[in-house]
Amino acid sequence: MRIILHVGANKTDQDHLLFSLRRNLNLHHQNKIALPLPKNYRRPLRQRMMQSNHTAPDADARDFLLDMFLNGEPEECRTLYMGIPSFFGAPKETIQNDAFYTHAISNLVRFVELFPENQTHLFLASRNPATFIPAMMAEAKTDNLNFIMNKSDPRALQWSDLLKSIRERFPALPMTIWCTEDTPFIWGQLMRLAGGFSPSTPMVGSYSLIESILSEEGFNRFQADLEKYPEMNERQKRKVMFAFAERFGRSDVLEQDMNVPSWDAQMVYDLTAQYEADLANINAISGVRLVLP
Repeated sequence: MRIILHVGANKTDQDHLLFSLRRNLNLHHQNKIALPLPKNYRRPLRQRMMQSNHTAPDADARDFLLDMFLNGEPEECRTLYMGIPSFFGAPKETIQNDAFYTHAISNLVRFVELFPENQTHLFLASRNPATFIPAMMAEAKTDNLNFIMNKSDPRALQWSDLLKSIRERFPALPMTIWCTEDTPFIWGQLMRLAGGFSPSTPMVGSYSLIESILSEEGFNRFQADLEKYPEMNERQKRKVMFAFAERFGRSDVLEQDMNVPSWDAQMVYDLTAQYEADLANINAISGVRLVLP
């Protein structure tokens, strides 16, 4: 069985991908893809991983887990999607020693004891540290920057470092990575990639995120353009999305919180520039599929 393990990051997707996929439940079930609700697998998986003694469970133990995970799903599923936004750690654990998610490797080690890495596909959305760090502070309900940073330097943070460490420890683990800032423009593609569908496969909810950032008038006009020009390919549709986001984007959604009292405008600029430059490093890692608009 192929496992899609969607590990966040924290405060990126927040289960929206899972529930978008479940809007197409019949399509996925017809293609033997299981989309269980989080209550089926998060607690049992966490408990089993906490009990790990770094030895592979026997087949009966693994089958018992899968029976819990797949409760209510069709039999003979070939793919299982599991979304766990905090899989690599809680907000206080997201940044330590000048790095993202220092517990990522140990958590993945426990996971691949259950499901081999060559049968697992990791999905992860990155986020600009300039907004990720304030979001972690808000999630942890703290105004103390060091509670999240643990004395780390924000300018030292690079998502590519995390992915390189994962690749070094798990050379056979495929990874699909994208920037959460891009999700409104690539949402339909992400939905299809999760299920292994072709780019032409219709998906309910493909435009739900672009809808969330546009005014009502803007989204209505966008839909009208799609109906008027049905021959548009994906690249052309994204150009239209960018144009509509620029003209009809909702400022209350697009303007993200970067309010950290000790930061100035230069810090935000530096973190953003470094985040964007790091994409080239991510794209150079073997076995990583970087999804860009």
